[in-house]
Amino acid sequence: VSGSSNQIIWTAATGADQYRVYKSKTVVFGDIGDTENTSFLDENIGPDLSITPVIADTSLDGDDNPSVLAYFEQRLCLANQQTLWMTRTGTERDLSYHLPVIDTDRIKFTLQARDVTTVRHIVPMDNLVILTDSTEFVVTPVNNDAITPDSFRARPVSFVGANTVRPVVVNNSLVFCAAR
Repeated sequence: VSGSSNQIIWTAATGADQYRVYKSKTVVFGDIGDTENTSFLDENIGPDLSITPVIADTSLDGDDNPSVLAYFEQRLCLANQQTLWMTRTGTERDLSYHLPVIDTDRIKFTLQARDVTTVRHIVPMDNLVILTDSTEFVVTPVNNDAITPDSFRARPVSFVGANTVRPVVVNNSLVFCAAR
């Protein structure tokens, strides 16, 4: 209601210097302000949906460790079975994201192959090359910019499959042992 307000009060969190306050609009939370205090006065502030809370991706927590890794475009790339993760830009461990996603968020993608496949190698070249036991994929941005969660495309380029022997880059060519 116009002219109404809500006073929000909470207990201080250990080590916190500042708090960001979010408000829900439908199912998405947007920023309504920051404070150094343990209270906030919401005077009917509309949420800024371009600033949303960070969501932690815990899919790699536990015993399901990635079996392959490489670096590409300031991201650590990890793979396990058919799933590829790319950390937030400029980080080695941060797999967090926002809703809606922003360009620097982590990327999580399941490779679409003809059958169940296992990633064997990730090779950074001009584009990112992913070698599985049945298919070779090239990862490119949709619009020839940097790879982001919204511009990520993995296309199969051949169906030879790679062995477990480490591939080699010779000049600008990738040489790998076939799976068969």
